[in-house]
Amino acid sequence: MARTGSGPVGRRRGRLGPPGDRTRAVVPRKRIVPVLVGDVRRVPGPLPPSIAGLASRQFREVRETTAFDDIARLVVDVVRELPDPELPYRGLRAFQEVDEPYFFGREDAVDRLTALVAREPVVLVVGPSGCGKSSLLRAGLVPRLRRAGTPAAVLTPSAGSGAEDLLAAVRRAGGVVCVDQFEELAARAPAVAAEFLDLVVRSGSRVVVTARSADLDHLVSPGTVEAVQRGTLLLPRMGEAQLAAAITGPVRGGPGFEPGLVDRIVRDARDAAGQLPLLEFALTELWRRCSPTGRRTPPTPRWAA
Repeated sequence: MARTGSGPVGRRRGRLGPPGDRTRAVVPRKRIVPVLVGDVRRVPGPLPPSIAGLASRQFREVRETTAFDDIARLVVDVVRELPDPELPYRGLRAFQEVDEPYFFGREDAVDRLTALVAREPVVLVVGPSGCGKSSLLRAGLVPRLRRAGTPAAVLTPSAGSGAEDLLAAVRRAGGVVCVDQFEELAARAPAVAAEFLDLVVRSGSRVVVTARSADLDHLVSPGTVEAVQRGTLLLPRMGEAQLAAAITGPVRGGPGFEPGLVDRIVRDARDAAGQLPLLEFALTELWRRCSPTGRRTPPTPRWAA
């Protein structure tokens, strides 16, 4: 951030800036505003003109009558040239492993799923659409397993894949394999999904699959019912406390929310279909629009309801 300060200057005239710079000291009744620029060498690529000018002179000449406007424009120009910081919310996409620092509200589910995977070779994460099954696997379970030294991978069934093809992919991956979007396979090819589950149970592979409760009618067979009973984790929609954690956790220690805003968002999201992606999308848009410069930057003012 640019820092500014000002002070009167004398009547003598002299050069400012590097050799060859013809800028002269201003006459009395004007001020020199020093602008302290950070380590410009950290800025990737060539310096933008607005920053290069500051870096070369380190001073900015302004008139007393327009000083505040000039400084405001200068600061906005510099902020707009800086790289965008990381967004704390994920929009409509599922959380990925690299998003673990922003994944809040499902800590208890991650603990229960990790314990279940340690006991059972085949685990089903069953819940409604939009409850965050994919995010739980990718940003919750997988990083937890890898930190514990357990190999883990995520794969998504491709259109047209047969049960044997999917089992072969699981075996190649090794370790604990999370089959994400398995409910989509169960919807478009229920016989293939049921065959794959049967093959996995008999093979001894360690697999975690996602499913909707309606899918169980097509997936469970006499050969898999016991494994499904032992290895099912029910994932309901987020409750109010979990939603509040998902809202405030990613910006903990950063900008605050206007009083009452978190409660209002929780009420709106509590019973919404597609709860988690819609919540993340709304928070992403709120974050962007509250930036004073219109960029993807943390807002300076508190978020208003």
